[in-house]
Amino acid sequence: MGPVQLRIPRRALIAAICVALVAATAAFAVSYRTGKYAGDTSQGTRIGFKLTKTAARGIHFDLKLTCTDGGEVDFTFVGGDENLTKKGTFSFTTHPSPGVSTHVDGKIVSKKKVTGHLRRRSHNSKGAACDSGKVTFTAKHKH
Repeated sequence: MGPVQLRIPRRALIAAICVALVAATAAFAVSYRTGKYAGDTSQGTRIGFKLTKTAARGIHFDLKLTCTDGGEVDFTFVGGDENLTKKGTFSFTTHPSPGVSTHVDGKIVSKKKVTGHLRRRSHNSKGAACDSGKVTFTAKHKH
């Protein structure tokens, strides 16, 4: 006996491929409410931003940095904008000067909730290195 050939009508094959592509696309789509989000960081400081259909806009937050000389520095970030990926994430890092950086990343985890991480590294007025460490945040949609 020879091999068995299975014949699938061309229209059925095309329809099956289209259904699979639509299902795969839907799996990457993220459903969320646009508008203002606000919340707290693991340091007890505030974060806020606005989610549009395509971006996180006006990202602003406060952090506390601990310095190697024992000092502390308060830091405020205002005005970051970043496009959203199809998976509902955003991320950016700024390097305004040598030894200074701010990192932000976030992920839409439900229809009205975003979680993420923040980190700021810099120097204080005495030249000591300062770092917030990895700070987490949770922000929820405001009515």
